[in-house]
Amino acid sequence: TLTQRLVSGNAALVLALVACRGEAAAADKPASARGGTSFDEAMGRPQRWTVGLALERGVHAIVGTGLADDQLFGLSTTYYPGGGRLGVTSRVLLSPNFSNIVNTRGVLLGGLRLRQEIFGVETFLGANAHLEARLRNHYWLTYVAPAEIGVALFRKRSFRIEVYTGLRAVVAGDLVDHFLIDPNGVNNAQANEALDAERKRPWEGYVSIVIGRAL
Repeated sequence: TLTQRLVSGNAALVLALVACRGEAAAADKPASARGGTSFDEAMGRPQRWTVGLALERGVHAIVGTGLADDQLFGLSTTYYPGGGRLGVTSRVLLSPNFSNIVNTRGVLLGGLRLRQEIFGVETFLGANAHLEARLRNHYWLTYVAPAEIGVALFRKRSFRIEVYTGLRAVVAGDLVDHFLIDPNGVNNAQANEALDAERKRPWEGYVSIVIGRAL
């Protein structure tokens, strides 16, 4: 009948409108929300800081002997002025030798980092410089890392786990030739040979894991 046709036609029109609205809402939904709620969406304000525990290893020491001695750990911070995409990052890392504090190894890192959402995944691209003191080897080194790439493996509200990898090259270095700092470094021929080997090694890869919070 005519009434049945009108009812069925109106029902089909309503279902079509609901389906179109659902598709539009899904299209408008941010990629970060589809892949996990971002800090900005969860907290209602821009993220300005990331602070956390950092673990770092060079690729030449991922496996093998002396894993505990070669493990660096410390504090990582990144500041994004105004909650923007470009930030300033730093890491302070140590590999302490508790039996002989003079043999401690330390790294200070500073640089710039750009963050961007790609297919719902927060990714990072940065460049930085590293200053490393290897008192156990009796020398210090300066590296430049022109490209460091990272991703946020996990994030929930303010908690996050980020992984970074990059390549760095030695640009400077010398013996720690001061008795008060390293009594074993004065005119140490073996340390000098090790330092020359580091200078000749063009590139070194590294991997860093940061477990922290966004603020």
